[in-house]
Amino acid sequence: MIVAVEGPCCAGKTTLSRGLLKALSQLTIAHVRCYADFVGGGRFLPHPVPRTLDEDAAGLSELIHIERARTEAALHADSDLILLDRGPNTFLAHRHAIERVTGLQCFGPAQRAVAEARLPSWPDLVLY
Repeated sequence: MIVAVEGPCCAGKTTLSRGLLKALSQLTIAHVRCYADFVGGGRFLPHPVPRTLDEDAAGLSELIHIERARTEAALHADSDLILLDRGPNTFLAHRHAIERVTGLQCFGPAQRAVAEARLPSWPDLVLY
């Protein structure tokens, strides 16, 4: 089972994940840290507000690559549960917000790109 902890920045996702790891100590849990932690900080992620569809597509492609890399070990681990500190839903939620705020029509293309990526890390349960 894959569980993702989602929510706005600084809402307590990592803190909740750590608490779940302690509370569920009887289970073997593969914990996948968030994107920013995985790449060494947010400055190594794509620009959060793209100016063009091409820029967004390139950024999304990079995030999909990061998603595959950060979840690979957990997906092959012998564990009872995989706990994601953010999941692929983040990609779509972010693009939905970008489209609403800026008018850049990036949500539909992102839905197609994420579907075509066939990510194996889609959560069975999302905690928000």
